[in-house]
Amino acid sequence: MDWIHKKYITAGHPETTIEQLWELAADEVDNVRRRVAENPSSPVELLHTLARDENPEVRMAVAENPNTPGVLLSQLAADEHADVRYSLAENPNLPEEILQKLAEDTNPYVSHRAQRTLRILNPIAPAHLKPARAGEKDSWRQQRRSAP
Repeated sequence: MDWIHKKYITAGHPETTIEQLWELAADEVDNVRRRVAENPSSPVELLHTLARDENPEVRMAVAENPNTPGVLLSQLAADEHADVRYSLAENPNLPEEILQKLAEDTNPYVSHRAQRTLRILNPIAPAHLKPARAGEKDSWRQQRRSAP
């Protein structure tokens, strides 16, 4: 196994030590740094550092890491690179206020993707289905299942 492949594997392994992750985060190979950014074992301080990486793919990986704090996600929502914002816009786990901000993005692809994600998170009942009233047994979702 060549040394770059070994670093790549180590960077993504959940049992890689914090010291090794910090060392790999400074690697000259973009894919190694991206892999560190994807690693759920990467500490928040390291994710903050990687969120400023010159490579947008590394910043995208930070945006997709489940341990990235909201304040950092909000910062990435203002990233200069549209691909980073687009990556955030398709994340259904993103706080709604960040998705709302991205829905107003100047890039039409970013705003469309954020609007689509918001629709997925907050679907509107079809007009022919009415939400259940207080005390009624069936919800509109149950009505939908029984609709022809």
